[in-house]
Amino acid sequence: MKGFETVIEATSIVAKQRPDVVCVIFGGVHRKKSDYAKRLQKLATSVLPDGVLFPGSFADMPLAYATCDVLVNASPKMGNVARTIIEAIAMDVPVLSTKLEGLEGLVRDNANGFIFESGNPQALATQMAQLLDNPPQNVRETLRKEFTLDHMVESVLGVYRSLIK
Repeated sequence: MKGFETVIEATSIVAKQRPDVVCVIFGGVHRKKSDYAKRLQKLATSVLPDGVLFPGSFADMPLAYATCDVLVNASPKMGNVARTIIEAIAMDVPVLSTKLEGLEGLVRDNANGFIFESGNPQALATQMAQLLDNPPQNVRETLRKEFTLDHMVESVLGVYRSLIK
């Protein structure tokens, strides 16, 4: 479970005040998860008939982030969530995320997004509406130095230097 039900339900709550809101769920469906995908599509159709899009796998992530006013991570598990959040912030997109170990200091309330309680569509809807109504400025500037490309390259080079000594 990735928490997409929470995102769909929260979007339907926000759409009652902002009918222009659309939820786009990027990513392909693994054959083992096809039943889950069907349940999501059924939920989307029932609560927000024209407001949830499932474009499938999408290789042009800069374009995907550019289409977003807000990136939502509702996953109850870390997986590759940190990379997605870092990419969104680097693309100047505010983030709403469940509280996951390792994200402390990355998603900062009011600066570049909010942390919300996993499985709570009302809390997510409240924060989603707040970000849509008052988007934070200069989201990209909130990335800490250790998430920059220069720092990553220097860290990798440091590992190689230590191996050849």
